[in-house]
Amino acid sequence: MVAMATPFWSDRRVLVTGGSGFLGRVVVRKLRERGADVVAPRRADFDLTDADAADTLFAEVQPQVVVHLAARVGGIGYNQVAPADLYLANLLMGTHVIEAARRHGTDKSVLVGTVCSYPKFTPVPFREETL
Repeated sequence: MVAMATPFWSDRRVLVTGGSGFLGRVVVRKLRERGADVVAPRRADFDLTDADAADTLFAEVQPQVVVHLAARVGGIGYNQVAPADLYLANLLMGTHVIEAARRHGTDKSVLVGTVCSYPKFTPVPFREETL
């Protein structure tokens, strides 16, 4: 079933960071189906661990909504050998995106977390209070 354009999303400028990733590709497609004007840059164009790059991205795109999905990932093995590197990169990206959105007057910011934030034995469905 193909979604139809909706009044809320119709021609709304949406920045999706991480738009070429596993979740991002689906989010980008669904937003476009609903009529959004989606921009999904790649890390090669804007390294969001750099505050100036994030600021430049927001200045160029001027999004009304940002959906922040970008993350440095690499699976459980990489998580075990480089936890500090992953933590720092993801912390910086989130911080720079939030601050750039604030400075540029973005109407709405959505940040998505990961189930990796939950304890190993968490009841399903996941609930925020189990973090």
